[in-house]
Amino acid sequence: MRYVYPLHSGLLPAQASMLIFVSLHIFYLALVIGAAYLIGRTCLPGKGFTTGLEAAVVSIGLGLGILSVVVSGLGALGMMRKPVVWGMLATIAAVSFPVWRALPGQLARLYSKVRAMPANRLALLAVAALPVCAVVALMVQMALYPPTDWDTTAYHLTVAKRFATSHHIQATPDLVYPVFTLNVHMLFTLMMLLADDVSIHLLSLSMTLLVALVLLVWGREIY
Repeated sequence: MRYVYPLHSGLLPAQASMLIFVSLHIFYLALVIGAAYLIGRTCLPGKGFTTGLEAAVVSIGLGLGILSVVVSGLGALGMMRKPVVWGMLATIAAVSFPVWRALPGQLARLYSKVRAMPANRLALLAVAALPVCAVVALMVQMALYPPTDWDTTAYHLTVAKRFATSHHIQATPDLVYPVFTLNVHMLFTLMMLLADDVSIHLLSLSMTLLVALVLLVWGREIY
C-alpha cells in the first residue's frame, strides 16, 4: 500500500514526517466528514432539531449515507476515479452554499452561549472533557497504525482496494464473501481513492464516535 505520505520518507526528520503523516490523514477525514455534513444539512434544512449538536450528528450520518449511494453509482458506471471523486466533493461544496453561508452566524451564536456560561460550569465541563479527550486521542493514535485484523486485511480493505483500482464494483469470488452489503465499503473505497487504508481506520472510528454522540443526544431527550 502506498500511503499519502510515508512515515520514513528520508526527506525530513522522523518527527516532521510523523506530523505530516497525521495531518494529511486528519485533513482527508475532515474533508469527507465535512462533505457529509454539508450534503446532509442541505437535505435537512428545517429547524426540527433541539440542539446544534443533534443537527450536526444527524446531518453527518445522513450525509455519509448519501455519499455511499453516490459512490456506489459511480462504481456501477465504472467511474470510481480520483478526479471524479474530487469533482463530486466540489459539487457538494457548491450545492451546499446556503449551509456555508449560515455557518458564521451559527458559530457566533455558539460562542455567545459559551461566553454566557458561569465560570464554574465552564471549569466543570473542561474537567469532564479531559478524560474523554484523552480516550479519543488514544483511539485516534491506534487508528493511525497499519491494519492487522484478519477480517480487515482479508476482506474489508481488499474489497475497497479492488474497487478503487478497477474503478467499478465487481464480484470478488476469490475472497471470503464473493458479494456482500457494500454501503460502508463504498465509503472505504472513497477514502482509498482520496488517501489510503489508514484513513479508512479513522473514518471507521469517526462513525463509531458519531453513533455514540447520537445516543448521547437522543438519550438526554428521552431521560
